[in-house]
Amino acid sequence: MNKLKIVLMKIVKRILIGIIILILLIVLVSFFLPSTVHVQRSEKVNATNAVIYDFVNDLKKWKHWSPWFSIDTTTVYTFSENPVGEGAWYTWKSENPEVREGKLTIIKNKQFSIIECEMDFGPMGISTSTFRFDSIENGTNITWSMDSEGKGITWYFYVMSKYINLFMDKGIGASFERGLKSLKSVSEAVPKKETIAGFDVEERMLEKMNVLSIRETLKNDEIGKRIGQNYSLIGQYMSKENIMEINSPMIILHNMDTAASEIEFAIPVGANAKSKGKIIFSELPSTNAYVVKFYGLYSKTAPVYDAAKKYIESKGKKISGPSREVYITDPGIEKDTAKWLTEIVFPIE
Repeated sequence: MNKLKIVLMKIVKRILIGIIILILLIVLVSFFLPSTVHVQRSEKVNATNAVIYDFVNDLKKWKHWSPWFSIDTTTVYTFSENPVGEGAWYTWKSENPEVREGKLTIIKNKQFSIIECEMDFGPMGISTSTFRFDSIENGTNITWSMDSEGKGITWYFYVMSKYINLFMDKGIGASFERGLKSLKSVSEAVPKKETIAGFDVEERMLEKMNVLSIRETLKNDEIGKRIGQNYSLIGQYMSKENIMEINSPMIILHNMDTAASEIEFAIPVGANAKSKGKIIFSELPSTNAYVVKFYGLYSKTAPVYDAAKKYIESKGKKISGPSREVYITDPGIEKDTAKWLTEIVFPIE
């Protein structure tokens, strides 16, 4: 009996030693396994980058294409007050082991070009997910990638995570492929908007409006400096006379030439304003117009004017007055020039 007990104890001891050796071996091998992961997939979509970008930049629209939203319909989601753009976030919580819980935050976005998200999986660490939107002929090439460097992983999950990394490309890559196929489907289903030089255009009836303005003929290299000076003069006059600005400032391009241009710097105001000196009070008549939503530096608008002339001719219509640039975005507040919205207005007959 004692001999049997001794034999059994030896067997148990050997098993325990074997298990310890196996654990140590697993830990030792993990030191030689990659601690970083990069997964990337791409898809060509027959839609503009603006359309696809909107489905990613608005977190509440992820339900239309994200592969994880369909896995567990009982998952609880909580969204930030503003679910769109940089700083937007949502959290999720599920009993499904494929979904679990975590938080996604948009930490960087460049209009129609790139969106970068931080994904916090709690003890399983933090990863970065990036979407890139590249314009190609007849559409957009979208690239979805994920990068993980082991940040935030709890110590007891660290070794296991090294082994999981070996299968991430195949596992996560398959999910990315499904998600991109869904994103392609919903994006291509959106009715296509007409564009001029790659920017959305719409036909709009503009109501008549009152403006205070300064009209000058300037050398083209003087225009940038005079914009600030003239708006400052008009603003000082409005403040002194208690006149309210009722819409975004604009310039009216009466005559453009390679050497010098005749430009009117205008601010929409109420009907109680009056002219004084070089500051003129006038009324812009109502008109039908094509309005192009241009994003970017003011100095990069030239291609829009060239393309607009051809577009309007193709519609069998004629430009009936001077074009306008309406500055919707305040560059003093928004520092990212890619997000500066200027409505370029072409009055038509």
